[in-house]
Parts: sequence; C-alpha cells; structure tokens
Amino acid sequence: MLWKTSTLFIVILFCAGSAGCSNSPAGEPGNTITVSPSVISPGGVATLTWSSNNVVDCSASGAWSGEQKTSGSIQVDPIAAGNYNYHLICNGEGGSSAADAVLVVAVPMQQRIAAAQQAASDTSAGSPCGAVSQNVSGGNGFYWEIGAADGIAKDTTSGTQASGSVHAGMAVPYTRSTPLMIASASKWIYGAYVLETQAMVQDEKWTIPAAEAPFLNFTSGYSNMADDCSAAETPTVQSCLNHSNGMSLLFTANKIRSTDSVGRFYYNSGHLEVLEGGADPSIATVINGSAENDAGLTTALLAAFSARGLALNLSFTNPIVAGGIVTTSADYATFLQGMLRKDNPLVMSHFLHPTADDSYAVCTSTSDPACVDGAGKALSLYTPTPDAVSWHYSITHWIEDDPTSGDGAYSSPGKFGFYPWIDASKTYYGIVARYDAAISINKSDTPYYKSVLCGEAIRKAFMLGTAP
Repeated sequence: MLWKTSTLFIVILFCAGSAGCSNSPAGEPGNTITVSPSVISPGGVATLTWSSNNVVDCSASGAWSGEQKTSGSIQVDPIAAGNYNYHLICNGEGGSSAADAVLVVAVPMQQRIAAAQQAASDTSAGSPCGAVSQNVSGGNGFYWEIGAADGIAKDTTSGTQASGSVHAGMAVPYTRSTPLMIASASKWIYGAYVLETQAMVQDEKWTIPAAEAPFLNFTSGYSNMADDCSAAETPTVQSCLNHSNGMSLLFTANKIRSTDSVGRFYYNSGHLEVLEGGADPSIATVINGSAENDAGLTTALLAAFSARGLALNLSFTNPIVAGGIVTTSADYATFLQGMLRKDNPLVMSHFLHPTADDSYAVCTSTSDPACVDGAGKALSLYTPTPDAVSWHYSITHWIEDDPTSGDGAYSSPGKFGFYPWIDASKTYYGIVARYDAAISINKSDTPYYKSVLCGEAIRKAFMLGTAP
C-alpha cells in the first residue's frame, strides 16, 4: 500500500516597529461625527465628537478646518446665528470616508424681535432708519413687520410681535392696513401671476418658456416706457403701449424696442407691459391682455392667486402692470407668506434661488467690472440702485447678493419706498411700508434706496439678534 504524506508548515511572522504589519487587505475606512446639543443659542457651547476606524489621518472643513486626530472631542461656540456644518474626511489604505454634523445656532425669538425693534426705532441722524424718520424730504416714518409662513413673528412668552409704526410729525402714522401705492413692488406680484399660468415643471425643475424669460428679467430690449399712463387718458394696456413716452421731440411709443438693450439688463416697465399686451411677435399669444383696463388686471391677478388658495385685496389704479398696484402691508404680507408656505406655495417660490443656482439671474451693476460680456460690453444699462451696488435680477425680483453688503435676500422695492423682502433661507419675510414722492438724482438718496437700507438694517438685526 502506498501512503501519501503531507507536511504542515506553520509560519509565524514576527513584526516589529511602530507601523506594524498585516498579511490581510486593509479594512474599509469609516468615520462618524456628532454634535451635542445640536441646537444652541448665541454664546452657547456644543461638543463635537468624532471617531474613525481603518484610517491614518483626518482633515476638517466647513465650520472648522485643519488636520484632526482620528478620534477626539472639542467644544465649539459659534457666535452668529446660522447653520454650521462640520465636515470631516478621513483617509486610510482602503480609501476615504466622510461624515458631517450640523449645529444650529438659533437666536431666541424675543431677542430677535427686541433687536429688530431697536433698529427700526433708531431715528438718530445717520442711522439707516433715521433717514426715513426725520420728517425731512418726505421721510416722515414707516410701518414695518417681519414674519414667517404662519404670520407676523411673535414671542410666545411675552406676546411681543415683530412689527411697529415709526413716525415723525405724522397726524396718522402708517399701519398694517394703510393702503399705499407700491410702485415697483407690483413687479413681484405681477411676475408671480405670470408664473402661475406659464411656468412648467419636469423632474422637479421649474422653468418658463425661453421666449418669456427676457421680459421677466428685463433683458428683452423694451426699455422705452415712461410710467405716466393714467386710467383716464390711457385706460387699457394697449393704449398705454401706444402712448408717447415723452422722452423725445419725435413721437416714441412706450412699445418701441431698443435694439441696443436686447440681451442687456435695463430696469423699465416696458418689458412687462409688452408681455401683458402681446406687443412682440415672440409672445403675442401668451397672455392676450392688450384690452385689459385696471379693473380687468385686478380681476385676472386675484383669480390666479385665488386658484392657489391665496386671498388678497389689491387693485390697479392704472394699466401699468409693473407699477400700478395699490394694496396694504397686510395683503402684501399674505402674498409673501404664499411663497414661504410649505403646502401649495405660489409657483414663484420655486424661482427664488441664489444667483449661482439661478439660470435666469442677470447682473445689474453698471460699474462692476464683472458685469460685462466676453467682448467687454456692459451687460447692464440702467439700474435704480446705486451704481456701486452689485445685485442680480431674476424673475421680477432682486437677489441682494452684493459681495460686500449683500445677504442674498430676495426683494422688490418700490419707487415711493415700499420695500418687501424674503430672507435668503426663505424662512422669513419682511416689509418696510411708506409713501415718499421725493425725487433725487442721487440714487443713494431716493425713497427707493433709503427704504432698502432701513429694511436691511431691521432684517440684519432680526436675523442676528443684535441691533447695529
């Protein structure tokens, strides 16, 4: 009989040195990071804890930075309100692993409201709101409020609301129910009306027909309109379009297109008036509103918003769709809340994006070196904001994203000082409401921009919980 023998060899590897060794593939890296508590007030402290396995090094980014140990714990205490993302990526022989923890620094509502009230009531000379409260050149006060989708912001403990009337020398101060000519604040409302019928959604992405976009972000070239169409002399949209703009000795109708401004931003009511009246072949049958008068325009807008479950009270006093609305702060607040609510919001809410994510946003500054095309041609010809302010304009609303002073809010200020806004996070809205017919050739000194500065100061105080 033949026997087959087998020999078992046992090999023992002795490893030395700090690095060690292994005869098996490196394990897959992994890491975790947590923050506790996850919500604090300004001045509070949270603990950031992380751990990892099968890694050799870790690095941080976001709200922290630099090389980190593969496990550890530190205390963090960001001062300003906001969301802070702590990102950690760890690397090992088997690859890399990333994890995140988010800390929310939330300002107590009572503190927010107190700060906003302080900013609004600061009527000292040189303060942002003092410029509209000194009873000089029409700056005789204003009404303001800040709220969310469910109404005016309120501290549940004290009952204090984020609203108030500031007045100087007024027998009857502005209130939430004061009817006002809101001028260009009408643009946001009219644009929202257009989107209710014209916007399209596919794969959760909202768009508008390409032919209509230039009329809504003011690059269509229809920049010759003068805002002097009265209900008595020019009762319909068509008669307003046919009306002379009075800017030349030669008759030039409001509906005339300027070829030089096609594709370039020019803040003017003509874009929306031509869209409503179908006065350009590319959009001739979109709205068909050439025969509408002020009553017809009012009915059309209210019906569109009512279909969305939004009850508003507003009226047109002339056929200028970009500037003819009269309404109250209460009703404009309802409109803004319609964009903030989670259930069945106005379509306009889907078009409020940061500039980087907004394909319809165009630059507007006439002095910003970045606001030119590849050939060095200016992309903006006229803006009502000071030339040094570099905001963007999208679908009938501003994006206040100036690199130096902007906070990314969305807004639509009016010529006479009515200033509505929604903050960049689309959590809060606000209004500064007043009527000031003063005229100034200095863009920084117009009722339009004075209200912007006051409203920005109130908004900043509310968001940070600290008055300027």
